[in-house]
Amino acid sequence: MRRFLASITFAGVTLFAAMLGAAGCEVLVPKDLPAFSCAPGAAKACPGGQICSPAGVCVPSCPETPCGIDLACDELSHLCVPKVDVPDAATEDGGTDSTVAPDAPLDSPIPVESGGDTSSLGDLGAPCQTNASCLPALFCGSDSVLGDAVKTTGPICTKPCCKSEDCPPDFVCYGPGTGGTYCVKPALLTRGSANGASKGGAACTTAESCRSGLCAGATSKACADTCCSDADCTLPAICRRTLIEGHNVFACAVPPAGTTGNDTACSVSADCNSGMCVDVGGFGECKPHGCGKASCLAQRPPSSGFGTCAYLQTAGAPEYLGACLHNAENPGGSPGSGDVGATCDPTKTFTSDCRTSFCEPATKRCTDVCCVDADCAPYAGKKCRPSSNPHYLTCQ
Repeated sequence: MRRFLASITFAGVTLFAAMLGAAGCEVLVPKDLPAFSCAPGAAKACPGGQICSPAGVCVPSCPETPCGIDLACDELSHLCVPKVDVPDAATEDGGTDSTVAPDAPLDSPIPVESGGDTSSLGDLGAPCQTNASCLPALFCGSDSVLGDAVKTTGPICTKPCCKSEDCPPDFVCYGPGTGGTYCVKPALLTRGSANGASKGGAACTTAESCRSGLCAGATSKACADTCCSDADCTLPAICRRTLIEGHNVFACAVPPAGTTGNDTACSVSADCNSGMCVDVGGFGECKPHGCGKASCLAQRPPSSGFGTCAYLQTAGAPEYLGACLHNAENPGGSPGSGDVGATCDPTKTFTSDCRTSFCEPATKRCTDVCCVDADCAPYAGKKCRPSSNPHYLTCQ
């Protein structure tokens, strides 16, 4: 089997993917690797005192190297992850965080003995320290997930979203470039009011008229907002790769004249409706946004055997984008047999243990790419939450 390097170039940014012959996909890695690039799980992949991260980069291993502020050591992977992702992470006074039930999943609230009262739990936008501090439908987002939105204010309770209408009034859907979009207060983003009636792609003259609080464009202005599919946008805008507040996101925008649809030939990303031209074994193909296996199956061409999702990672300071990689080399086939939650080997190069083709490096469990909780509905008990490292969204 051949292993192809898939690259995407737009606005001076190159994205690279490992596209696996007839087997599936994995997280895409940047072109310009640091001095020590590596294969996760490979023996002696890094110099002494370092460990290979899921992104294929050698980083200091813990606890030999202490973790920074707001980080804790994941004893299984020996990687530094946000404290909110480690329920028993030590507090500053050396004790343990007693607000988290020892056996509770990360996204579960504290068990409430008085008839399920959740009045003490944080609502959307409330400050938090752990996922257990937030209402059950929410999680605690630190700056490793929400980026610039909370670097100065600290972690807040939030949830994944496709578009700003998915959030309560005066909240918007924000893409920090970490592989998901989340509900945050527009004031954290220096946006104004976000209670307008116009959705992404609609013509506008002022930001106040847009639900996202953003009216963009040099001449012909339109509301700029994130999206999961074309249905989230006002025609003729579609859901395509673009930049909002300096981050790579899928947002509602009108594709340039002459662009073509998914799985058509391309030379550069400007050729594609989706804004993503992927080099697949020496030839380019336009690839769409993906929110999991089901969304990719729905977008596959008739000649493709199956649709599967991967994350594209930008070179330099990494940002992540979920995309569909359709595979015509295995008509009617399935990448693997493992259901979501089954154990898997993330180091396999040409085969996958998972039906979704996605093996989570940190947990070594089959999972799926997602954009919102609804994408995880086929997998009982799973929600769409940031992974521990990198922090892209998967069904957990």
